[in-house]
Amino acid sequence: MSINPSSLSDNPAVPATLSAADQLKQAWAYHISGSNAQALPLFEALVTADPTHIDATYGLALTLRKLEQRDRAVSTFQQVAKLVAARANEQANDDEDSRYRMLARMIEQQLGQLDAGQP
Repeated sequence: MSINPSSLSDNPAVPATLSAADQLKQAWAYHISGSNAQALPLFEALVTADPTHIDATYGLALTLRKLEQRDRAVSTFQQVAKLVAARANEQANDDEDSRYRMLARMIEQQLGQLDAGQP
């Protein structure tokens, strides 16, 4: 992961002492515990610093969905779907169990639920 640590500290909601890896762990911990308002600035800072970071972008999309920011969630899921598709294409074509193919299916499911009006 190539994130400039100084770009993370530009966000006042992100502690300057957190490395990008620790910030990602903290963001996911907040999300998993249901503290999505606290996860949001962490994921946003990571994605701002590295717009190609798949884990942070996916976490941001899930967090936005939980915060009922539907339009932003949909566009972020679409963004991460493009990132995952590009990465999946780098995998062997017969590798159906690759992480990126699995993640692509999970993103499709999330978008389908949002399209169906599920919160």
